[in-house]
Amino acid sequence: NVIWTKHFGGSGNQEGRAVITKTDGHIAITGTDYSGTLPQAFFLELDSAGTQLVYQTLGQSFSSYANSFAIERNGGYWLAGYTANGAVTNALIAHINSGGVYQGHTTFGGTGNEEFTTITRVGNVLFMAGSSTSYGEGGSDLYFVAADSVGNQLFDEYAGGTGTDYANGLFHRNGLIYLTGYNNS
Repeated sequence: NVIWTKHFGGSGNQEGRAVITKTDGHIAITGTDYSGTLPQAFFLELDSAGTQLVYQTLGQSFSSYANSFAIERNGGYWLAGYTANGAVTNALIAHINSGGVYQGHTTFGGTGNEEFTTITRVGNVLFMAGSSTSYGEGGSDLYFVAADSVGNQLFDEYAGGTGTDYANGLFHRNGLIYLTGYNNS
């Protein structure tokens, strides 16, 4: 049974890409809002009845897209996705504090195209995965990055062959990180 349905965002299209529930019953959603001049990653928080508590876009001078997010111990969030500025995309993480206010962002990548499709937090470390055309052997390769609690890169890894490879999912259990995705190498 449907409990409730609601529409949120600006006058244009919005695309929700990830949703989580919090221990307080609130619902958090991230994705991309296409209402303005440029697409912008958004963060939305609702109470359990579907009442909007927070709606925040990155509001930058470049296009931004969110695919996934992770929650911090203090109630803040890290959005993961990508930016587009001309013909090049860079992988993106953006920090939203526990009050739902955008705090800043960090981009990752080289001269090609990078995108994060998934993110998880383990203690004070963020792990992101997606794809890269800047590094590796093929058209795109799986791209895996670790960052500290303020978004500074700790390390990155690439995997794949001469074809197209990318990550779609990321999971942590018992000290191990598991990735799933697509492989055409």
